[in-house]
Amino acid sequence: MVVLVRELAFRTPIQLAPLFDPDLETMASPRQALQGKESSATHLARELEELNRIGIALAETRDIEQLLPLILRKAREIAGADAGSLYLV
Repeated sequence: MVVLVRELAFRTPIQLAPLFDPDLETMASPRQALQGKESSATHLARELEELNRIGIALAETRDIEQLLPLILRKAREIAGADAGSLYLV
């Protein structure tokens, strides 16, 4: 960026970009870190919401035939797994 400054009827170009480049880099790093933290917090909030839904379902019904598919489906979603298994002993 070039800025012309008027001084005693002469115009003198001043190079400002080199002056601000380090400041821009310094500001960009925390912004990127904050965006990463926000994304992580959003992901954790979704997981917590799903776990709460499972807890509510467990409290509402005692029918194992309804609960097991729900638990397996939600566990796969949270883990990001394509498949899953529950072993009953």
